[in-house]
Amino acid sequence: MATSTQLALGLPLSACCRWLKRISRCGHTNWQVICKLGHMRPELAAASCCPNHPSSDLGASRMKSVWLATAFVVASLAGCVATPPKPPIVQNLIYQLPGGVIKDRVFALDGNRANFCVLLEVDGKSVPNSVDASLEAGRGKGNLLVLRILDRTIDQGLHKLTIRCQTVYAMPIISMLNSTHLVQGTVEIDVKNRASYVVNGELGSTGSSVWIEDATSGEVRTSRITSNSK
Repeated sequence: MATSTQLALGLPLSACCRWLKRISRCGHTNWQVICKLGHMRPELAAASCCPNHPSSDLGASRMKSVWLATAFVVASLAGCVATPPKPPIVQNLIYQLPGGVIKDRVFALDGNRANFCVLLEVDGKSVPNSVDASLEAGRGKGNLLVLRILDRTIDQGLHKLTIRCQTVYAMPIISMLNSTHLVQGTVEIDVKNRASYVVNGELGSTGSSVWIEDATSGEVRTSRITSNSK
C-alpha cells in the first residue's frame, strides 16, 4: 500500500502517509489536494509530485502554447518588415502639358448631317479629327449621325495647321446625291501656353471660309481661308 502510494505520488513514504490521512478525514480524493505542498500552484505540484498523473502534462502544454504564440508574433513582425509600404494614392491629379488646346466645332443640321470645322494636320502630321470620330461612332446605326467633338493639345510656339470645314452625312452615299460644301487650307498660328482655340467657319452656296479663333474672346487668330466652290 505504502509502496504503491509512494510511486504514484512521487513523495517520501512519511509525506504520503500524512497526506493520505488528511484525505481520509476530509473525504477528498482529488489529485490537486494530494499535491498541494508548500503553497505551490496545483499545476506545478502535479508536475513535481504526481509525474504519473495525466494532468502532469499541463505545464508542457502551456509552454508549447507560449512558444506557438511567440512564433506567430515574430512571423507577423517579419512580414511587416519584408513588405515595403505602399505609396499614397493621389486622386484627381491633373497634369497639363505646356501648350494650347485646339478644339473642333460642329453645327448639327438634322439627325443625319452636320457641318464640321476641324483640325486635320499639325506641321504636316495628321491628327485625329471629329469627322472621322463621328463616322466611326455611327457605324452600324444606319442614317444616324453620332456626333463626336475632339480637341487636342498643341505645343506652344509657331505652327502650320491644316483646317477644313465641310458638310458631312451619316451615310456617305447620300452626300453624292446632295449638294455639299467644303473649304480647306493651311494657316499659321502662334500657340500660347494654356490658351484655348477653336476651329470655326462658314459654309454656304455663295462661298465658304474657315479660320481659328480664341475660344474665350472669339477673336480671330489666323488668316481666313475662303472658297467660292460649291
